[in-house]
Amino acid sequence: MSRRALGVHWQQLPASDRERFVRSFADLLDRAYFEKIDSYNGEKVQYLAPKMEGEQSLVQTRVTTEKGTEIPVDYRMHRQASRAAG
Repeated sequence: MSRRALGVHWQQLPASDRERFVRSFADLLDRAYFEKIDSYNGEKVQYLAPKMEGEQSLVQTRVTTEKGTEIPVDYRMHRQASRAAG
């Protein structure tokens, strides 16, 4: 996700800056997003059929609040080539 967020700028960064960005980005997601998931109470979460397109996948979800408001939450993932142990 970090690489996708930076786009073309990812390749321009030294490895140490990439690692620092990945940690900072993960912290941001944790504070801004993942903590909020725990606060859901009584909402219905519906997972739609995942879609695969080459090295990318998309999982669409819909969160329906107690008042009936539907909130789309889509997750995009990119398959990363495994690295040989060295």
